[in-house]
Amino acid sequence: MDNASAVNGLQSNETGTSPKLTPAEAEALIPPPTRAKRGFAVLSPEKKREIASMGGKAAHEHGRAHRFTSEEARAAGKKRHQLRMMAVAAAKATDGSAPAAPEGQGAPPASGAAGNGAKR
Repeated sequence: MDNASAVNGLQSNETGTSPKLTPAEAEALIPPPTRAKRGFAVLSPEKKREIASMGGKAAHEHGRAHRFTSEEARAAGKKRHQLRMMAVAAAKATDGSAPAAPEGQGAPPASGAAGNGAKR
């Protein structure tokens, strides 16, 4: 092995023309492909925020958006709590050995009876 290849940590093959690389070393020498940004990824954060704001304003103008008042939110929370408690009671009645729900968390609603599919 000559000094130049020894410095680079490469071993020459028998003819001395090209270095021998393991597949992992050869893979490491190939740069990963670069992909050009497209769509919203190209925009600045300020421009994204401006576009999102326009969409929210349009939704409100067309009546497709809703803001809950504190009274509506309270009523929805109360209804959800009642449904969760009914689900716990039903689970206890059918199983008899269902453990109590941890503090602050009720059992999930039975057979999807409660909720509108919205995430919490």
